[in-house]
Amino acid sequence: MPGGEPLQVIVCSTGAAGLSGVRRAVRLANRRAAAGRRLRLLLDPWLIPDTVGIDPGVRVVELVDPDPGHRYLCREQADADRVFETLLAHDWQSQSVTLTFVGCAALALTVVRARRLLGLFQDATIETVDLEPLTGTVAGTPSEVFARWAAGYVRRYAGTVLRAGDAPRGRVSVVIPLFDHEQRVHEAVASVRRDLPEAEIVVVNDGSADLATSRLFDGLNGVVKVSQEGQGLSAARNAGIRHVRGDYVVPLDADDTIRPGFLDAARRALDGNPDLAYVVGYTQYTGLLHTTYAPAGFIPELSLFMHTHGRATGMYRKEVLQGVGGYDRRFPASEDWEIQIALYRAGHLTDVLPIVAHRSQGDAEQFHSSLDEQVRHRPVQQIMRKHLPMLDAGDLQVGMLVLAHLWDAEYEPSLPAPPWRSLPV
Repeated sequence: MPGGEPLQVIVCSTGAAGLSGVRRAVRLANRRAAAGRRLRLLLDPWLIPDTVGIDPGVRVVELVDPDPGHRYLCREQADADRVFETLLAHDWQSQSVTLTFVGCAALALTVVRARRLLGLFQDATIETVDLEPLTGTVAGTPSEVFARWAAGYVRRYAGTVLRAGDAPRGRVSVVIPLFDHEQRVHEAVASVRRDLPEAEIVVVNDGSADLATSRLFDGLNGVVKVSQEGQGLSAARNAGIRHVRGDYVVPLDADDTIRPGFLDAARRALDGNPDLAYVVGYTQYTGLLHTTYAPAGFIPELSLFMHTHGRATGMYRKEVLQGVGGYDRRFPASEDWEIQIALYRAGHLTDVLPIVAHRSQGDAEQFHSSLDEQVRHRPVQQIMRKHLPMLDAGDLQVGMLVLAHLWDAEYEPSLPAPPWRSLPV
């Protein structure tokens, strides 16, 4: 065997590729092993005992189990994270490897994101071997739309690598709106200082009437303070953006905290990818459910009906927020969802860092269930009225099928994101 030859890692999942994909992956692994190559075949653990026809030169590695505490749009997205975690567990992100994804390019989504945005897998070669594609069909479920969108993403960016270069260039400003009974604002400020000490912090007191909150605001040190009459969350964020001096803006709710490593990673991702207008990460919810929401990404065909992208906290280029006029004050909720659509319509691109961006102290389900039905549904209706022109005829056809599917599944659009097991996607 030639010295220094890259390890060959072949990846397949029944959920994404089916049994026909597994058989094709096994045949490919056998051929490469017969040619004298070092092989690892990544398969679902429940398949391995029954898998036949694997040559002795092929070592089978079990994909890690899905994390029960993570919430995904669909199983294909969950499988992409499982592949990523398995590769990390074997330290293959820092080695010279050839990664071959068989049967479903979407399986490579998280790996390609980590390569493009975090600089992992720099010495890897990523290739896809698809099964015979369906022709003449229109994706009609969220999982089908996701799989096609993710496959296109993988083919477009598989060769893009974030290289470690000069020191980060963009200046970061964090905007924290404050309004009544926000006793955790000190924790929010402290989390920013721990993660990126040089970051500017702008706290906007949006007309708090609560005396304790006003005292907390007055007692903050080392931050830019902005006060205004109560105008709502969107207006408070806009006021903060007007006062920042940084190049990159991070919205952060007063009862949330930044997770270690996010701010520097997001800044480096934007520095190294000038085509991106903003990046988001995963959201870790505390409370009764204690779940981690993993955004699928901004998927145009789904974006009017499902919020598949990141929650409020992300890192945005200041000029793109200003270019769309900031947050729309007419939205009492879902303002983060709406501005992401506005940015897409303005021609801006975005992506998801496969790391936790922030921790949300409130239980999202509990919060939304406390709102009356009219308030919960109004932003969704507003979004559809405002942004329906973004869909062309083909998108509308997909959208009608997706809406019929979501109606049948009794999907609640005002909730953050259902676990993929609970939604027949």
